[in-house]
Amino acid sequence: MAEGLTIKLPTQVEYILNKLMDAGFEAYIVGGCVRDKILGNTPNDWDICTNAKPDEIKEVFKNHKTIDTGIKHGTVTLVCRTANPACTQTYEITTYRIEGDYSDHRHPDSVNFVSDLIEDLSRRDFTINAMAYNPQVGLIDPFNGFQDLEKWVIRCVGDPSRRFEEDALRIIRAIRFSLRYRFEISTRTRLAMKKHMKLLKNISKERISDELTKIFLYSDFPITVNTYDNISLLCGAIWLILNNSPNEQKIAQINRILSRCNRTLDERLAVFFDSDHIADDLTKLRFSKDIVKSSVAMRNHAYSLLQEAPCYPTAKANKAYVRSFLLSSGEDVALGAVNIVSCMIMDEAYTAYFDSFRDILYEMIYSQEDYSLYNLVINGDDLKALGYKGAQIGKILNRLQRQWVLGNVENRRKELLDAVERDRLYL
Repeated sequence: MAEGLTIKLPTQVEYILNKLMDAGFEAYIVGGCVRDKILGNTPNDWDICTNAKPDEIKEVFKNHKTIDTGIKHGTVTLVCRTANPACTQTYEITTYRIEGDYSDHRHPDSVNFVSDLIEDLSRRDFTINAMAYNPQVGLIDPFNGFQDLEKWVIRCVGDPSRRFEEDALRIIRAIRFSLRYRFEISTRTRLAMKKHMKLLKNISKERISDELTKIFLYSDFPITVNTYDNISLLCGAIWLILNNSPNEQKIAQINRILSRCNRTLDERLAVFFDSDHIADDLTKLRFSKDIVKSSVAMRNHAYSLLQEAPCYPTAKANKAYVRSFLLSSGEDVALGAVNIVSCMIMDEAYTAYFDSFRDILYEMIYSQEDYSLYNLVINGDDLKALGYKGAQIGKILNRLQRQWVLGNVENRRKELLDAVERDRLYL
């Protein structure tokens, strides 16, 4: 029960609340930080709400540095010193407010400041995010968010349709909270999400990718009916945004693989967007070039591994092939691709092969073997002395590197030069 609930606050947060209350105003921590503390997690941010207007907030903290972060929407950012003189901590302090219509289904057309905390909480997305707290008053929970936390339920504040019409990004946020905390989305909220899914086309791709990043970095994916339903909702939302066709078989595969996948963004994106147009999809959603490149490389190298793998129970990986794969893909991509493949395989005949492949790969990475071209003990000058010129030199060095990687020749000067002379490559 919420009665007698005590939340331990950071010293600076308690100072801010007391400073506002000493000046005659109300002040509470609100939203996600209250939710996280009740769940036993460490909040990323401490948001504070008050009935003080922005000018009054700035007056209360006139001896501190403040930033007009979103002054029209009632938000002032307070900059506080920390124990480290070189570092500062910022806190957003926002005036109680209500919002007008959302004609673009994302931003309010108008904002009006109010003096009632309950009015402010009533505009928020989900009950678990519509709680406020201060040490003197305790928990303010007009929409039973604490009860929903106890029941592991995601439920909209008030009318779900109105909440999603106001801001369609809340559809993805509901999925994120459900996946991260393993909560169930209430039936009424889920039905409204499906009804208003098309409104996601109004949301900027950057906001969508930001939510997806949080989903794939922080969520666990156990194989449960609840998780499958959420993955189905997420696939439906993203495929709608990208104009892709629904595919129930694909949803089942994504759910199964994600449940076994490492919690890295590029690896999980490679699984979720697994198709020949993965690069276009990730680019449309405004993911960074580095993330797109890494995700695409992991996906493509994973399929390359699958195509090359022998299918019989006693198969073992060849060290030279693993070394070649590592050289061509790079360490991060190689690890991601092998993990993806290990999550994908259903036939036990492949298991021993990929177990041995992964063991060899780890051994090579941890032993820090470096097969780069620059580590060959001969170079272009040595080949020039043998009469080679121009493009011939680069081709021969690459050929020697390849033979070294495959274990056909040792990286010793005499052996490499003998190999060049023996084959008289590219003359």
